[in-house]
Amino acid sequence: MDRKYAFYRDKINAVNGHVSTWSAAPGGREADLKRLKALATVIFGEAGSEVAGGKRLKYTRRHLEHAMRYREVRRRGGCAAVKRLFKEG
Repeated sequence: MDRKYAFYRDKINAVNGHVSTWSAAPGGREADLKRLKALATVIFGEAGSEVAGGKRLKYTRRHLEHAMRYREVRRRGGCAAVKRLFKEG
């Protein structure tokens, strides 16, 4: 399954991110949440926090900083866009 982790600045200028869980995923939303938490622990260093009753996982700036250690993330994520997120804060 292809997922997109979206990072943005909120109204208080903090870097946040999220990924949605899918009820149509194999095993349902609970299994999808478990898989996404395991993947996030590898990429971001920790699982992130559940929001909206487990329908989304939320991330912060420290998660994005951790992920930027990986060349694949830097290349695919638009390194210039990430640098702008860090610089504006």
